[in-house]
Amino acid sequence: MHAYSEPATVTAPDDQPVTAAGGPDRQPADNSAAAGAGRRLMIAVSELTAHPGNVREDLNLTPELVASVAAEGVRIPLLITTSPGGGWLVIEGHRRLAAAARAGLAQVPCDVDAGRAGDQAGQYLDMLLANSDGYRANYTVLEETAALFAAHEAGASRTRIRKATGRTAAQVRTALAAGGLPAETRARAAGLGRELTLEDLAVLAEFDGDDDATGTLLGALEHGYTRTRPQTQTGGW
Repeated sequence: MHAYSEPATVTAPDDQPVTAAGGPDRQPADNSAAAGAGRRLMIAVSELTAHPGNVREDLNLTPELVASVAAEGVRIPLLITTSPGGGWLVIEGHRRLAAAARAGLAQVPCDVDAGRAGDQAGQYLDMLLANSDGYRANYTVLEETAALFAAHEAGASRTRIRKATGRTAAQVRTALAAGGLPAETRARAAGLGRELTLEDLAVLAEFDGDDDATGTLLGALEHGYTRTRPQTQTGGW
C-alpha cells in the first residue's frame, strides 16, 4: 500500500466516476476524497493507506482468504476516512486490503466515514468493535457446513464453492457431506458442548443412516474421543 498526496478519481459501484457538484467534468483538484464522503466507492488499492496505528500484529493472510479474494473480489467493504495529508486512510479492513493487493486486484469497495477523519479515538474504537470476539462471532464448523450445503442446494456448483471459499476440492466435498446430515444429528452434535472438527463431522456423515453407529460416535465425541481411520497400505514402502 502506498500513501499519496493527490487523491485519484474514485468510482462508484456502478463504475461511474464520482465528481463534485457543479458538473460531471468538474472534480476538485485536491478534494475528491471529500466528494466521496458518506458513499460506497470503488477505490484503487494503491490509493489506500493502512492505518499507522493498526493494532493487529499479524494479518494472517491465509491461502483460503487470498484465493477467495482473487476469485470473488472483496465482498465486504473496507471502512475508510479521509487522511490529514490527503487521500484515504483505512480504519477497518486491513486483511481484506492486503489480500486484495496480494491477489492483484485493482480496486476494492469502501465505505467512507468522513466524520472519523478528526476522531482518532473513534478510529480505534471502530477497529475494536469490528475485530473483537466480544462483538462478533464466527460460524462454528457445523454452521459453516450448513451454509455451504445451503449454497449447493441453491444451485452453487462445487467448483463455484471451491473458488469462492478458497477451499480445496476435498474440503468442499467433505463439508457438503457433513452439511447434509439430518437435523436431529446436527442438533445432537451442536449440543455436545465442544467444537467438532470437519473430520469429526465427516465421520458422522459416513455413518449417516446407521442410528447405532451414529449414537456411538456422538458418545465418543462427547467424551473427547476422535475417530481415526486405520491407514491402509496400497503398495510397497
